[in-house]
Amino acid sequence: MELKQYRFEEVTINFDKMRFPLSGAQRDRRKGEYRYYGAQGVIDYIDDYIFDGVYLLIAEDGENLKSKKQNIAQIAEGQFWVNNHAHIVQGNELCDTRYLSYLVNSMDLSGYITGSAQPKLSQSNLNAISVFIPNVSIQRKIVEYLYLIDKKIEINQRINNNLEQQAISIFNNNIAILSKNGQLGDYCSVKSGFAFKSAWWTTSGIRVIKIGSINQDALDLNACSYVAPDKVSFAADFTVKGGDLLIAMTGATIGKFAMVPQTSDILLVNQRVGKFF
Repeated sequence: MELKQYRFEEVTINFDKMRFPLSGAQRDRRKGEYRYYGAQGVIDYIDDYIFDGVYLLIAEDGENLKSKKQNIAQIAEGQFWVNNHAHIVQGNELCDTRYLSYLVNSMDLSGYITGSAQPKLSQSNLNAISVFIPNVSIQRKIVEYLYLIDKKIEINQRINNNLEQQAISIFNNNIAILSKNGQLGDYCSVKSGFAFKSAWWTTSGIRVIKIGSINQDALDLNACSYVAPDKVSFAADFTVKGGDLLIAMTGATIGKFAMVPQTSDILLVNQRVGKFF
């Protein structure tokens, strides 16, 4: 398959000039059905839209540009509004917009990102990104294949979420029964996690579940901290897996439960999170 090299601006149409940010107060007065996008996705719903069609949104700023806990590029389809924290582009005759989404999310863009406290991908740096792409007909065949995989992943995730909610419901019902017939400690034990050193924290690596990850009876893995893989041996006894039940031991969320979702990733817990066994 022949690949040709282009600058990003040679294969895209940029619509950044059409973006229009609204303050929180303005959005409160304009509640509606249309999605209002920020750097990493929908952040509100308002009463009007600017864009109508299939576009690619690419985060302009934010910590995720470096950590990449989430994709920095996403397809927005239909009618929606975008603020000034996301670039908005379409592929031109040389590049399929959906293909561009997969391509951007697979690339290492660290050389184009500036700023440490507030990482930023400026429009000029975005335009300068070097991309290697096949002809557009091959791009569309690749997109068709990847899209089917994405839909399968989405369906599986919905099934997993449904099963997780059922498990939580069953657990909560059982806890209610146990509370009438004895104390929780009569039936199980809780082991708190590992006390990680502050110097071990990194921006990527192995995820560590902290009390901030446990919220409203759910576990937010995007709120985890990270340690380097070579630190896992120190905390090997504090790994958790899908189906394990956790509880916040301290802080504002003390007493909150969460079940670990099914995942192949290594997950650790710190000393403020307890694991039932």
